[in-house]
Amino acid sequence: MTTDICPQWSEGLDDSPCASYLKGGLCQLPSSFKCRMYLAEVMPEISYSSMSDGARCWRAFYYSYISGLQLIEPSWPIKQGKYADECLGLLHNKDKNNVIIFNVFKNERNEEGELPAQYEAMFALFEAYIKLDKHLLKGIPQYEFKWQEEDYPRIHGYIDLMQYDDSEGGRIAWEFKYTGRPDAYDHFSLQEQLSTYFIGVPFLQRITVRCIQVPQLRMGKNESNQDFHQRVYNDVLARPKHYFMDTSYWRSEFDLEQTKFRAKMVAQHAQELVRMGDVKYFIQNIGPSCVMPQPCFYLPICESHGVISDTLYKTREKGDTK
Repeated sequence: MTTDICPQWSEGLDDSPCASYLKGGLCQLPSSFKCRMYLAEVMPEISYSSMSDGARCWRAFYYSYISGLQLIEPSWPIKQGKYADECLGLLHNKDKNNVIIFNVFKNERNEEGELPAQYEAMFALFEAYIKLDKHLLKGIPQYEFKWQEEDYPRIHGYIDLMQYDDSEGGRIAWEFKYTGRPDAYDHFSLQEQLSTYFIGVPFLQRITVRCIQVPQLRMGKNESNQDFHQRVYNDVLARPKHYFMDTSYWRSEFDLEQTKFRAKMVAQHAQELVRMGDVKYFIQNIGPSCVMPQPCFYLPICESHGVISDTLYKTREKGDTK
C-alpha cells in the first residue's frame, strides 16, 4: 500500500480535472484516495472528526482524511461504539417498531450462541434500556447535514438522532456516548462537536447528550452467560441514573463564529501542507495524545517510520468519507 502523490500531480496540471478525478475531490487511482490538486485549489470539506484530527495530530489527519486509511480489524473501542450505535439507531428509529437487537451481535457469537462477556453485558444493558422505556424516544438516526458559507469550508456531518418535539415546536438533536467515563463529557469537552452540529443545522436550538455507562460488572469464574446477562440486566434496572445520564445544551451557550473560524484555519492549513507536496510536512504529534485515552489507530505507522502494513490497514471505499 502506498500514499505517494501520483505523477500527474508532480508534473502539474492545468485548471481542468485530470482523468482520474472523481466528484467530491476523490481520486479513482487505487493508490490514492483524495485528489491532491483538488485539495490544493479548494478548501477541503471539514467534519468534527477531521477538525479533531487536525488539532491532535496532522499526520493522523493525513492518514485518515487524505489517504483514507482505516483498520481492517477494528479495535475493541471501535467495535464497541459500532454495536452501540447500531442498537441505538434501531431502537430510536421512528420507522421501526418491535426491534429485536439480538441479531446486532450475531457475528460475535460462538458455535454455542454465546457472546464474549463485554458484548453480553452490552446486550443486557440495552434490554434493560427497552424495559425502562428509554427507546420510546423516536426520530431520524444518523441525521446528515451540510453547511456552506462564502469564504468558509463546507462542514459535513451526522447527528446521532434528530427528534421532532411538539411541545417545544422544533427539532431536538440527541448525541449518544457509550462510554466507561461519562464524566469526561461536559460543556468544555463537547463544545467543538456540538458547535459543529449547531452550525450545520440552523434551526436546531437544543442538543441533549445521553451518556450511557459501559457496565463495569465482570463475569464470575463459574458464572454462565445467562446468569451474567441477568445480573447486568438487574443492575441496570436497579440503578438507571448510574447508567443513563442526559444533559441538554443550547445554541446560545456556544461561540459558533469561533468554531467556523477554526474550521477555516484547519482547512487552509491542510491546503498549505498539500501544496508543499510531501507527507513529511504533515508533522506527527509525539506525546501523550498518541496513546491516551487509547492508542491512536495510526500509531503503528509512525512507529515503523511510515511503513503501512496491508495486513492492518485498507483504504476506505471511494465516497465512504463519513
